[in-house]
Amino acid sequence: MRSGQEVIERLSYLRQIAGTQQHADLIAACLDRLDLFRLSRQVAALEAVLDTVVGPVSVERRAA
Repeated sequence: MRSGQEVIERLSYLRQIAGTQQHADLIAACLDRLDLFRLSRQVAALEAVLDTVVGPVSVERRAA
């Protein structure tokens, strides 16, 4: 947003689509973008980085 007017216009638009399929689609798109930040994805990414840095670790060692 670059101005107060843009904020007002966007809020007006969002109020107009409330409860419509377009609103549901917008929420779904937002959730898709947030999926990257899910803990399960972050853990997988962290494990991949750690595996690259320290090499393969035995199952017994991970359990300890």
